Amino acid sequence: MFQPIHNKSKEKLTSYEEAIFSLNGLQGNSAKAARVRQEVKRDRKRAQEELKSQLSFIGLNQDDISNLKVIHVAGTKGKGSTCAFTEAILRVHGLKTGLFSSPHLIEVRERIRINGDPLSKDQFVRYFWDVYNKLKIKEDILLMPGYFAFLSLMAYHTFIQEQVDVAIIEVGIGGEYDSTNIIEKPAVIGISSLGIDHTGYLGKTIEEIAWHKAGIFKPNIPSFSVPQPKEGMQILRERAYAIKAPLFLALPLELYEWEDTIGPLGIEGAVQKCNASLAIQLACTWLNGKEDTNEVEFNSSKFSTNEDLPLPSAPLFTISRKFAEGLANCRWPGRCQTVICKQTVYCLDGAHTKDSILNCAEWFGVTAQRYPNLTKVLVFNCVGGRHADILLSHLCTYNFNIALFSPNSIDTVQIATSDQAKFKADYETADDGQLDICISNLNLWNHMTNDVPCESRSFPCLRAACDYLTTLPPSLVLVTGSLKLVGAVLSLVAPESVLL
Repeated sequence: MFQPIHNKSKEKLTSYEEAIFSLNGLQGNSAKAARVRQEVKRDRKRAQEELKSQLSFIGLNQDDISNLKVIHVAGTKGKGSTCAFTEAILRVHGLKTGLFSSPHLIEVRERIRINGDPLSKDQFVRYFWDVYNKLKIKEDILLMPGYFAFLSLMAYHTFIQEQVDVAIIEVGIGGEYDSTNIIEKPAVIGISSLGIDHTGYLGKTIEEIAWHKAGIFKPNIPSFSVPQPKEGMQILRERAYAIKAPLFLALPLELYEWEDTIGPLGIEGAVQKCNASLAIQLACTWLNGKEDTNEVEFNSSKFSTNEDLPLPSAPLFTISRKFAEGLANCRWPGRCQTVICKQTVYCLDGAHTKDSILNCAEWFGVTAQRYPNLTKVLVFNCVGGRHADILLSHLCTYNFNIALFSPNSIDTVQIATSDQAKFKADYETADDGQLDICISNLNLWNHMTNDVPCESRSFPCLRAACDYLTTLPPSLVLVTGSLKLVGAVLSLVAPESVLL
């Protein structure tokens, strides 16, 4: 079992470490608040009302949030990449951008970005204490928010202080009850690909999950979706109609005309074309309405819940050189990312659902063709009750020479001042019993690859696994199953690829 420890006395902490120590303390607060709400059978919507109160405690109101001209994005897969593409397009148009996303890979300051860059440590410390100290004064009246909710508040505060022109906000989990869904009048809304994930919180069917994602729709605010499973799209349509949200389908990237030839995307992987098509519509809609309002009067005759009628398509237009430049210059670490470190080529993708692991495997297969003589190594872990058997079944055909299984933790003890510390066990992660899970995954792998010669090992932590990698001949290493796993590996082998 992994235990938190303090690596320094409080007097020796840097200002950034002290902020992270206090932030990590809110992880337990989040679990406590959830238990309290469950015990008294309070509606989850009440948590958002509490967050609005906490917003006022730090000196903000709904008008302040609306004035940010927010682009709000939900979805199961690709919402982070969609936000990154959108931000890159708007930045190349000369706008000052704010981006709030999760999770982080190495340091929590990655979650709040200005003009594409993570907050500096000095910025993070300043804005963290601005918010924390104001809320702490009120803690006798109201519970301090949990980890993610606190960072949501901090993001709004940061963007307002930094006077960004546009704030791109990625939903954490779901949408309807998410901490980010206190935004009453976003400028435009996007729904990326739906899939099965976070079932303990969102439900086990695509219909239940779609219901949560559609919770960010707002009356008369233009909304866009990529193609979805039939059942999920129907729920999106029904909720959009009930809310009076005009919902449009973002068409494939290939259908647009380009001022030049179709350019490359800054994020690898075929699936990114879908995310880029959604980002194009979000950015275009924002740019068209930046001087006034993006509201579109809902016309019930145009938008229907009849599944036999096509969803209205978003308009096609010519992709300008600036749009193409934004798409090409976009960087989003940990998603189909290739990093070369000495004699090792790392292929890093945080795929943790069936659909995302299929996309990851396809990308890895193409990448492996460029390195036919390297030893192929798999580094894998998955958490949060996800089905390792399903994920591994789509990887075992790639003839890995070696498979390594490790918890997401860098070391066998967690440091209370670490950005990667995880001190709660809930629907997101289950830190207790990590080693048992790794051994179980190893056994699954051995069973699946029974007829294929493949060395397999488990390790107590990622530092041990990465040390072992350095003893191997030149290798092509796929790291997948969890974004936390990817982030921890990057922090050990190539932190500069994430933190600028």
